Amino acid sequence: MYKRETIDFDKMQDFYKKYLGEIYAYISSSKELKPERHASGMYFDWNEEDQTTDMAAAVPFKPKDENVVLSSLKFETKELSGEAYKLEFYGDYEKLEEAHNAIHKYLENNEIAMSEVVLEEYVIGPDEEPSPAKWLTNIYYFAK
Repeated sequence: MYKRETIDFDKMQDFYKKYLGEIYAYISSSKELKPERHASGMYFDWNEEDQTTDMAAAVPFKPKDENVVLSSLKFETKELSGEAYKLEFYGDYEKLEEAHNAIHKYLENNEIAMSEVVLEEYVIGPDEEPSPAKWLTNIYYFAK
């Protein structure tokens, strides 16, 4: 479940704070849904020149009952599936670019085409651990 917008880089933290909170509150108040796994960011475009990104604040969820009608939800949904390349990154969010560059280099060197979506799953962050060296972000690039 996610909220997607194109925003300025300097507004990303506020965007996450607002919409992850709203999505978790929505799921928690629902009798039909439960959160699954960790809060995530989905990236559809990253524009260094304009300093903007087309991104989404996302929370994976599961219906408590498989008969839930997903079209009636307040937020958008997207199922990500298929082959993905994963990198486990430990460190400050400010250094995530280094991890993305490493994945890009691997994919280019191996001529692997990727889909438009990149997912960052925030497994351990500042709410759970004060030391940035112990923060864990799983980064997924999905193959076409």
